[in-house]
Amino acid sequence: MTKQTKDEKLNWIYSDMIEIFKIKGKLHKLLNHLEEDIWAISIIEGKYTTRFMSEEALKQKEKNKKEGNKLSFELAHHHIYKIVGIVKKIEEAENLNVFFKILNTIIGCTLTQDEHDELKKDEYKGLDGWELLKKTNITIIDTEESKEKIIK
Repeated sequence: MTKQTKDEKLNWIYSDMIEIFKIKGKLHKLLNHLEEDIWAISIIEGKYTTRFMSEEALKQKEKNKKEGNKLSFELAHHHIYKIVGIVKKIEEAENLNVFFKILNTIIGCTLTQDEHDELKKDEYKGLDGWELLKKTNITIIDTEESKEKIIK
């Protein structure tokens, strides 16, 4: 076996780095697509007709219905678990069982716009999921379970 020259070694290393760079670009595109897929799953029931809704969002929806207003400017779609966190967990998933458990955390929730804005306050920074909603005064209702209040 012949000894590689410095230039040959550099060419091999650069070639390897170029392949990694190409994969990185593809991975970035795939991760963006993954975020879009997560969003699509969270609105599969409808953007403002999610299983979980705040009590105030339900009232606003009824008010809109009575007034014949089909626009939902007062409502907001909230992801119980942040998409960024879900993507990170998917990246770290060790097997398909873990992957499918993570998919079960893709949950959309309809809130009023005011409630959604409330969740962005500094005092809630770092919180996610149901824990975030429990720290607020937002009552969440499971509309599939006889309008049972799950967070009061």
